[in-house]
Amino acid sequence: MSIKDFIVNTVADGYNLTKTTSLKERAESSTFHLREFNNWVKSWLILKYCPQQNANILDLACGKGGDIPKYKLKNPAFIAFADISDESVKECYRKYKPLSDKIKAQFIIGDSFNCNLKSLLPKITFHYSSCQFALHYAFKSQEMAEKAVANLTDQLLPGRYISITTVNACRLVRLFRERYDRYPPGDETSDTISNDLYLAKRNFDLKNIPPFGAGYIFYLKNAVNSIEEYLVHPKVLIDLFKAKNCELVYNKGFQEFYYEACNSNPEAKDLYIKLLTKKTKDFSGAAMTYSEWDIIWLYSIFVFVKSGDPTEIPKNVKRYPKVSNEMSYLDAETGESKTVIVPDNPI
Repeated sequence: MSIKDFIVNTVADGYNLTKTTSLKERAESSTFHLREFNNWVKSWLILKYCPQQNANILDLACGKGGDIPKYKLKNPAFIAFADISDESVKECYRKYKPLSDKIKAQFIIGDSFNCNLKSLLPKITFHYSSCQFALHYAFKSQEMAEKAVANLTDQLLPGRYISITTVNACRLVRLFRERYDRYPPGDETSDTISNDLYLAKRNFDLKNIPPFGAGYIFYLKNAVNSIEEYLVHPKVLIDLFKAKNCELVYNKGFQEFYYEACNSNPEAKDLYIKLLTKKTKDFSGAAMTYSEWDIIWLYSIFVFVKSGDPTEIPKNVKRYPKVSNEMSYLDAETGESKTVIVPDNPI
């Protein structure tokens, strides 16, 4: 994609336009290894920080439900899935259906960062909160970021964790500065960084970067359709969670996490090997391209814990009738309960 081809989408439209792909198509994709790396990071976060049995899980900005197989391994009792893209939530529902006799779920469609989750689910508390590759959209404004953090923390029980993957603001700013210094003022590419898989166009002043609203348009092949994202300043994020009695316990860029796994985190390394061999049978197809590796640099992990001691999770041995093609969901804006028919195979 060139800068001239940029068509900026809203978050909802951008993800509604993203096609659902088959396993075969994903395996042949130019971002296959990047996708698997991201899945490894998320798998490790769930393995390490999500309780083993009967947990209530919040998946804020759940997308198409790609983490459902990872949650399944933890045998949760309940999952709340929330996302702004109605097409993504429908695909998430399709993935959930086979597990619906064992796991209860609530689906929420709409802006899950701007809504009041506590009013939508007043009787629910969570043992694990997750927000993967999405919190940067909430940093459009301070008010929106504060609401997003409140939704991730207000119903989280003491001693429980919030795991986040989001943009690596420090890395992005460094790349934008290097690009700006290399090209003369007025050059149409001086505010753009890219390779053959992604393109990012800066919309903020490098000399005066605000804590909120530092936007850039981002395109990632097979994943993100030209949507405005916002820098997530680490200190600002940490302060927002501190105001909610949550302390940072882990923070690494994706590449740092990879090096740590190779050298001093055998649990993460073993998981990486297990996932790779499951996908590729051997390591002959496991080599990540330079372009994919560049993109890995652009993301970071943050894990917070809510103050207090965790309590024992009640046992849950209930079984439920499997759900039909009629999906019940809550409208994030109005709180109204609605239904929609979700065919087994998208047209």
